[in-house]
Amino acid sequence: DWQPITELERIKIIRDLIDSLDKEHFLRKNQLYRYVNEKALGRLFKLMKQENWNYEHIEETSSKHLSDLKSDPKFRYSRNTKNFKKGELKQHLIEQAKVKSDRLLALASCFPLYDQLMQKEKRYEFDDMILWVLKAFQSHATLLSEYQEKYLYILVDEYQDTNGAQDKLLQLLTEFWEDPNLFVVGDDDQAIYEFQGAKLDNLVELNNRFEGRAGITALKDNYRSNQTILDASFDLINHNQ
Repeated sequence: DWQPITELERIKIIRDLIDSLDKEHFLRKNQLYRYVNEKALGRLFKLMKQENWNYEHIEETSSKHLSDLKSDPKFRYSRNTKNFKKGELKQHLIEQAKVKSDRLLALASCFPLYDQLMQKEKRYEFDDMILWVLKAFQSHATLLSEYQEKYLYILVDEYQDTNGAQDKLLQLLTEFWEDPNLFVVGDDDQAIYEFQGAKLDNLVELNNRFEGRAGITALKDNYRSNQTILDASFDLINHNQ
């Protein structure tokens, strides 16, 4: 009796979530428009599902990011000024980053409530279906073994479009074998578009995982565009910084 959620239902659930927050909550305090964070919540929840992230992961990553800023040259003065010495931290930029981090953590902390409201309404999203399979495989070793033995040859097309949750599913299905029968087709250039949460990291990590044991075939011939289009594209890209 569970149904895929519609866009209107998703908006209603997110607004119900915001309505349930205390008026002093970071996302509601001093806001002229109550639902100003509505779209940001929706985008973050989708990303958390696609990457199989939880609040703890975001908190840890955010904390590391703030810590790393202190060693970033862009966050330090490059020369002496009237009020600051060369090498001193640009404290105003650090504070701006801290505000962004606090907002991100406030958004991410609402994810469990969003999940509860989804369950209450018996609604699910596309990304939930992948997460349910991941949870089942990680909770029931026998079930995972059954599928690992069933699917001995795996082909993944458009691998550059895989997100974190999809790639984790692939890892679980193939981890039983030291050298699995795995064939992936992907374009690292297309990965820059990050379609549906896709990241170049997945291609890099896959290569690292099977380094020295996997064969790589590069397809260098372009059959889609004529030479005039390729030359024009190359000339344009040469101006990139």
